[in-house]
Order: sequence, then structure tokens, then C-alpha cells
Amino acid sequence: MPTTTTTVRKDHTDWRCNTLLEPESRTYCGRVNNMHDTNCRECVTERNVGSDAMDAEREPIGIMRKKDKDGVETWEYKEASNKETSCGNSTT
Repeated sequence: MPTTTTTVRKDHTDWRCNTLLEPESRTYCGRVNNMHDTNCRECVTERNVGSDAMDAEREPIGIMRKKDKDGVETWEYKEASNKETSCGNSTT
């Protein structure tokens, strides 16, 4: 069962921008960015709802479900494997 949290999991190192660039052709950005980057390095859009959570191997591990007015991100993660632990201690 997926878990939803405001704490970024330890294995969540990157995120994929899923900003719709051209509605007519349904072209999406798709750039994979480091979690330290709050804006996409390709299209400069701020990380937002619908961004994919990615691990170091660029495998999808979840998705951003919510971002509140203060910029707090809520991520929904797939079930964690035994090698994964969270950093931080805030969960929702």
C-alpha cells in the first residue's frame, strides 16, 4: 500500500518534471532533476503536483500529490524495500 508523507524518503534523490509544454501535441518536459533543484533545469517550472519521485537509478518510486501555500510537498511513495529509510521525522 502506498504511503503519503511530507518527509522525503532517503532513496528519493531525484524528481521528473511532468509539466505540459505543448497542449496541442501533448508534449511534456520529462527532465529528471536533483531534489536540491526546486525548479526544473529544462523548462524552469517549479516542482509541483504530478512530479515523479525518482531514486538514484532514475526508477519511479512515487509522485507528488499536494503542495500547500507554504510550499510543503506531500509525496505518495510506493511500498519501500528493506534498503530504504526516511530522513527527517515529519509524516502526515
